[in-house]
Amino acid sequence: MVAVKKLLFDFLVWLDRRRNDKWLKGRCETISGRCYRNAKKGEPFCIWLVGVMDAIDPGHCKRAYIGDRKLNPDLPI
Repeated sequence: MVAVKKLLFDFLVWLDRRRNDKWLKGRCETISGRCYRNAKKGEPFCIWLVGVMDAIDPGHCKRAYIGDRKLNPDLPI
């Protein structure tokens, strides 16, 4: 069962990155990581979304941001 959950999680991350890349020109970064980066710049929607995600899973957006940078160090900071 753990393997199935990991596979599903990996698929959802892949889907998130592809959707962000295609629709938002995110260069293979997750929406959570992108919002974490933009929240630091003061964008209201991103600040709100990071707050919502942190209420559900504390530290989610920061972990996504760090993970995105590990996979693609050329992403904007």
